[in-house]
Amino acid sequence: MVFKNSRWPLTKIFGTMCQPRRKTIKKITDVVYGVEDLKGWHEKLVLGAEEAHRQAEMPADQRTYTVGRWCYFCKARAVCRANREAEEARRMKKEATEPPAATTGCR
Repeated sequence: MVFKNSRWPLTKIFGTMCQPRRKTIKKITDVVYGVEDLKGWHEKLVLGAEEAHRQAEMPADQRTYTVGRWCYFCKARAVCRANREAEEARRMKKEATEPPAATTGCR
């Protein structure tokens, strides 16, 4: 990948991320991205943005919601139908795998 009017071909991009609130010892992370990594990331980002725009244009009851770790940060988590259904499924699965509570026989 070469930018127009550039003397040097672009083959790698170096980045440094500083996370002072991170609880681990390593608070500074260095990364190196190759051109192919960036092309794949760009395609994924563009396709994701197109899908997000398409979803935003739909009525709320027709949108597709995906539950995941990111829901922890979502302000709408308490009223999200997909999150509620996932919580219910987890609770039912847990109840199905737990042994019944022991009874003492006394009334």
